[in-house]
Amino acid sequence: MKSAPILPEALSIDFITPINGYVILIVMIVNRENLIKSLGRTFPFNFAGSNQVAALADRAEVVFFKRSDVIYHEGAAAKYLYVVFEGQVEVIKEIGHSIQRKNVLRAGDLFGEDVLSEKNNRRTTARAMEDTLLIRIALPVLTRFIQQNSDLRKHFQFLSDTYANLLTRQQNFDLENETVYFVGQPHKIFLITRACFFFFVAILAASTVQYLASVNILSSNFTFWALLTIFATYFIWLAWSIIEWLNHVFVFTNRRVINFDRKLFLYESREETPLDAVVSFTSQANILGRQYGFGDLAIKTFTGILELRNLPQIASAQKLLEHLTERAHEDHYLEEKQDFENLLRNRRGLNVGQPVEENSDERTIGRDRFGGKTIVYHTHWLFLLRKTILPFLMVPGSILTTILLSTNFPTAMQNAIARGLVSILIAAVAGWWIYQFIDWRNDQYIITPEQIIDVYRHPLGMEDKRTAPLESIQSIRYQRQGLIGIIFDIGTVYIKVGNEDFTFNNIPHPLKVQQTLFCYLEQANLIEKQANLLEQRRQMAEWMDTYQQFNKDHPDDPSGSSKLDKSE
Repeated sequence: MKSAPILPEALSIDFITPINGYVILIVMIVNRENLIKSLGRTFPFNFAGSNQVAALADRAEVVFFKRSDVIYHEGAAAKYLYVVFEGQVEVIKEIGHSIQRKNVLRAGDLFGEDVLSEKNNRRTTARAMEDTLLIRIALPVLTRFIQQNSDLRKHFQFLSDTYANLLTRQQNFDLENETVYFVGQPHKIFLITRACFFFFVAILAASTVQYLASVNILSSNFTFWALLTIFATYFIWLAWSIIEWLNHVFVFTNRRVINFDRKLFLYESREETPLDAVVSFTSQANILGRQYGFGDLAIKTFTGILELRNLPQIASAQKLLEHLTERAHEDHYLEEKQDFENLLRNRRGLNVGQPVEENSDERTIGRDRFGGKTIVYHTHWLFLLRKTILPFLMVPGSILTTILLSTNFPTAMQNAIARGLVSILIAAVAGWWIYQFIDWRNDQYIITPEQIIDVYRHPLGMEDKRTAPLESIQSIRYQRQGLIGIIFDIGTVYIKVGNEDFTFNNIPHPLKVQQTLFCYLEQANLIEKQANLLEQRRQMAEWMDTYQQFNKDHPDDPSGSSKLDKSE
């Protein structure tokens, strides 16, 4: 690891590395302006003034870590806050005998939140996943910065609380390689007010029982058991409410917003929306919410609203979401700008960077380019069993009946008739079972790289088929309901497509289906954007060529008009 103070104009970082037995001195130049921009694009530094950010950059350091280098170890003293300038960092924690990855940080992300806590001891280990440049801010410098920007104090506290929740949270949200920026439950005041209300109800009920006992309406034995039942019920309800509160989780990542809710033994729901689909935010808070800093955040998409109720630190949460959406748009713009520059260089024969092939539509924009395949889902096998259990049980009964009849009928004719009737019964039962099985198999929920398909087909009847392009999906959520649904992992996936709802009913592993849909949706949107951008870049490049050719044909025409126009 190498470090140096930030110079007024640029930072030079040199480090020595052995390559094939030779010692190579590598020098890296980091522009001060880019460092300031990096800090200015990092939450919550982006809400400070430009002069304050520049002053912070001058007091910070830039450090370099090679791939697999440890930035800090768990248990060490927390002396610095870090911002990823370039590269990638993973935050890991040793739990028992295993290593668990807690987060992945990319350029523009902040980490090392232990420096914000009172203990100032590292609770995790940070390691470079590739050659990485970091902006390192010492604790005294950070403390002075926060003192000068007191409005940002709540945002830093928000980050510290999120970091603590991320470490203690055990749920697996299937967020591999996603950067998690916020994890939290509804505000605790919501739980406290509910607990107080029902405690008042319990006290009122207990007081009523005591009064009835005092006027000799209830016996002492009955009074004892009544009071025990009242308070036992309350504490059981309280424990259930705490578990319910802990199981309601909000998650913000670099790709999506998730609202996860699980009610013990009743149902499980997960609603999410991609950041690309977010249009605006609306927050509401009552008197109590304004006092304690929580409220309801409505995230509006193109066709629907995702509501996060009783969201803690709602002001910081909303600012963070606004920042994430804005940064996503900025990154998209920079990518477009760089691709267009590469296209122009390629057309000029400069061959700088990776040239963009102009005739590569089929090779780079194909729908199956990302390796997507068609996936077919059916309702859970328990629903097939429910339909076929009766005819399945009738088959052995029919066989047993045939055996009994064949031994009791005296004549061969009577015996043959009995066997024929039973054979017809067995055939009918078998036909019924086969019909129900085919009916179950014919109901399909299909995901392709291009669209979702809902097929409802009767074996001997009509087929009802609905389709929708993946690009039109606005939100995806799933719900597991009842004890059977939770035990056997059965649920329904709800897909919002414009003004229409698609439902994948009673399918196994609904969370995995939701994740598959989300991945296919992202890939489809990416492919669609690439196709549109390629066409736009081509048109722009052609216009630039036309403009350049016009200037060559009319070198003496500064106004842009032709000689013929001048003569006229």
